[in-house]
Amino acid sequence: MCVIPHKNRARALRDKKHRQWANFTRPDETTQGQSIVEKEANLPPHITEKTEVFLLDGNLKVIASSNPARLHTHFALHNPGNGMRGNYYDNSGNIVAYARTLGYEDYDGLGWYGVIVQQTDSDDAIRPQFGLK
Repeated sequence: MCVIPHKNRARALRDKKHRQWANFTRPDETTQGQSIVEKEANLPPHITEKTEVFLLDGNLKVIASSNPARLHTHFALHNPGNGMRGNYYDNSGNIVAYARTLGYEDYDGLGWYGVIVQQTDSDDAIRPQFGLK
């Protein structure tokens, strides 16, 4: 039995958690990353049709996506202040919302981002919903 001195016990637990999370760097080879983008957003079907959900690594590489064609590509996230979260409209008029993922307990995480890109409806599509001409 290995006894860890009290002052090093917290560090040993933190390092163990770090190793556990560090092993989760290739979610495309497991179902974990795909499960995150498919289930965690929990969108209704009519919204899912016009929405893409991504998990980006610290280098903004797509490591999980609701659109398999985007896997392993670079995502041009516009985050000028390197903020924890934000949103903006991209050049195609889609709204992009993002948030840096949190770690677990005292582990700070890997600097990943969860990103949702949603196509916006045109003015012509919205007007009838509100009875406008």
